[in-house]
Amino acid sequence: MRPDPREGLLPSVTTILQNYPKEWLGPWAAKLTAIEAVDNRAWWQEMDRDLAIAHLKGTPFRKRDDAAEHGTAVHKGFEAIAKGAPRTDDEDITASVFRDFLDRYGVTIVRAEYVVANYTEGYAGSGDLLAYIDGELWQIDHKTSGSINEDYELQQAAYRRAEVIVDTKPREIYRQHWYDPLAPQLEPVPLVERVGILHVPREAPEDWQLVELRAGEREYRAFLAVKSVFDYRRWAKQQPEPVEVPVPTSEAAA
Repeated sequence: MRPDPREGLLPSVTTILQNYPKEWLGPWAAKLTAIEAVDNRAWWQEMDRDLAIAHLKGTPFRKRDDAAEHGTAVHKGFEAIAKGAPRTDDEDITASVFRDFLDRYGVTIVRAEYVVANYTEGYAGSGDLLAYIDGELWQIDHKTSGSINEDYELQQAAYRRAEVIVDTKPREIYRQHWYDPLAPQLEPVPLVERVGILHVPREAPEDWQLVELRAGEREYRAFLAVKSVFDYRRWAKQQPEPVEVPVPTSEAAA
């Protein structure tokens, strides 16, 4: 068996939360596939059957990857502005949204795009923004999804309950993010008073909102429950395959 390149690393919060049940995911994928089948039927009907099936089956994954690329680009733009990038004439609307957010709420940035770790529970993750608003320390994440999903609260509770801020970047392994547990520690995670997301929907970024989330003890316990499933599944994959129990022979039975 080949060694696992993830062995000894800390899983990211988002990697752990891949094990959180998402009831909406099946209907979402089915709808996207149906839309692709109807809207582009003149194109894919000319394809070989197996190629057409593969194309339609891949529709949700292409949409997922496109959304992830968009979210990454938005995060990079927000990070640059948070770290002092000057305004330019060709900034897109999401950059304008972030500047509007900073001005409207009188934001004082403490950290942008930082990494936290919890060695006791064994996880790490990348936070977007620590900032003061009206004298209170907020932990804020940027989201570009069409809706606000309940697992966002588990994610933010995990960041809030991390132990230290560390100097490292994630490693992408098997489309997952993992962190070096020996990364230099910078400082303890400060006491966060309020938690929220800056929701900038991709289809209507002008309708952005700062939305406060629950990220307390209940949400943290739920996150740890998901992590226990994550840990079990990693363990189970390393165990031998189940084998059939042989039927006793008559001699053995006697």
